[in-house]
Amino acid sequence: MSKLNDVKMQFENEEADGVFTAETLEALAGCEDIMPGSLCRELDVPEGSTFKQGVASVREAEEEVRSLRQNDESIEKAEEAF
Repeated sequence: MSKLNDVKMQFENEEADGVFTAETLEALAGCEDIMPGSLCRELDVPEGSTFKQGVASVREAEEEVRSLRQNDESIEKAEEAF
């Protein structure tokens, strides 16, 4: 089995766990291979999407979560000040 196939399998395993490593995302960031339909559905991307598109979707979702957390922390600090 090739290194790329190993990384693809790791990506699928990480999706199932809900936690992605930076190494896996970086390794697949330029991969134009089509993801399995089941993985596309789990990532809520159109069937036929590439691993590159899947990685972009994961990174976008992670950024949204970070932004929401920062916003929550800002609100908590503001509430504590009053």
